[in-house]
Amino acid sequence: MRVINNVVVLICGAVNLAYARPDLSNATDTADPDSTPCPFADFWFDLAPAEESDQDELGDDASIEEGAQQDDSEQPSPVVLKGSSSNETASTMELRRNNEPVKKGRVFRNGYKKKQSSAGTPNIYLPNADQNTSTNQSGSNQNQNGGGVRGQNRNTPNIYLPNADPSTSTNINTNEGKKVRSSRCFTTKMYDEIDADIMRIQRSFTDVRLRGSFLGGLLRMAAHDAMDYDPGRSPPMGPDGCYDPNHPNNAGLDFVRSRIDQLYDQKYSYLSKADFWVACANAAVRQTSIGQQLNMKNSFRWGRQDSNSCFSQGARLPSTRGCSQTEDVFLNRMRMTWEEAVALMGAHTLGHGNRVNSGHQGTWAPNNNEAMVFDKKYYEQLFRHNWQMSGQGLSQDWRTGNFGSDQMMLNTDVCLAYNIDSGVPCCTTGNFQCRQCRRYPSGSPRKAAEAAVLKMLGGMPGNTNNGPFYESFERAWNKMTSAGQNTLMPLTTQDCSI
Repeated sequence: MRVINNVVVLICGAVNLAYARPDLSNATDTADPDSTPCPFADFWFDLAPAEESDQDELGDDASIEEGAQQDDSEQPSPVVLKGSSSNETASTMELRRNNEPVKKGRVFRNGYKKKQSSAGTPNIYLPNADQNTSTNQSGSNQNQNGGGVRGQNRNTPNIYLPNADPSTSTNINTNEGKKVRSSRCFTTKMYDEIDADIMRIQRSFTDVRLRGSFLGGLLRMAAHDAMDYDPGRSPPMGPDGCYDPNHPNNAGLDFVRSRIDQLYDQKYSYLSKADFWVACANAAVRQTSIGQQLNMKNSFRWGRQDSNSCFSQGARLPSTRGCSQTEDVFLNRMRMTWEEAVALMGAHTLGHGNRVNSGHQGTWAPNNNEAMVFDKKYYEQLFRHNWQMSGQGLSQDWRTGNFGSDQMMLNTDVCLAYNIDSGVPCCTTGNFQCRQCRRYPSGSPRKAAEAAVLKMLGGMPGNTNNGPFYESFERAWNKMTSAGQNTLMPLTTQDCSI
């Protein structure tokens, strides 16, 4: 048997020399790690499928200020463990805390204890990964188009998972017999580390539009997970870590999902994805708000349970046709006020629409730079400019400025202040070429929406008061991301054992 094993090792060694693993820091589109013929080679996983163009990479609602430039130094080779404690480099890194040795069989991280995986569990190497962090801070020559063959997307951070084991989240059997996952513990230290990881990932993008798509996509993904809530249907859904990636309403979310899944699998699988997604979105809001004022850490609650199925989830999301969709989702199903609904719509201020994903191309802010800040610019734009209908069908939206301007509004935006239900072409301010859009009469229920927009402006034109918007958004965001939840808990400052 020993002779046979030696022969196998020699064969695999020769094969691996002939099919050497490509240098991932300078990968080209011709090398394919899946072509390695040796059956004992490392496992390779495709976390971010190749995109054909920038348009395919960019999702809706995304932006962030300019980040740090990356170091072009050579990326170190990944550590390879063999399922035993013989490799002291990685095991020492994980088994020490405050320079004190930790008892064998325990790993301390993020203030919690977790059992080590067994030595018999296979190692998993995810290409394009730095073994000690979720973000590639030293990679060079990023592929801005996100292209490349399987496993070689250079925009995708690398991850090495020694002795990778399945999710450690709790399995709970519901009355329907479905398995869902629930966070076992969520501390302030964990929350802060998620925020720091999101900051590192977004700074790894040298293209600001890609970074914007990532951060705004976090907000959009958490919102889409929650906005399918309907207490009148079974299951009611809501924030359950599940959305339909094939539905047109969720187009573009795979860009951010591929990145977040890597981070989740590497460090946070003890949390439910529903809790994790909300925490990631909160990080995006904090990092893009003026002076990082909008920190929703104290109001964050955890305890959402993941669902393993969300069939037809996308059909429950609001369309962009008008305010009737907003009323149905936010006012009727989630029991929100118009002020809360208007505050949530203000999230459009962050990022841009992508024609490939939604049929709408442009920003809700004056320009791309201002679209990288989470502030009240959305409401200022709505009242400051003359908006005119443009396009037809699913691509119908509102434009302002010169021909070819990238500024836009959707029906669901304009209807907050103007009565456009009739569909008759109009302009928000009116002129000799265009009929002025009607305002809501004093007795209309939607007059409250117009009043809310005025409140979000924070005072007279030119002011910098984001307080009313931030306060209303935090209240509405927490309400939406807690829809249908009755047992959520605040973060704990105590370390916990899971």
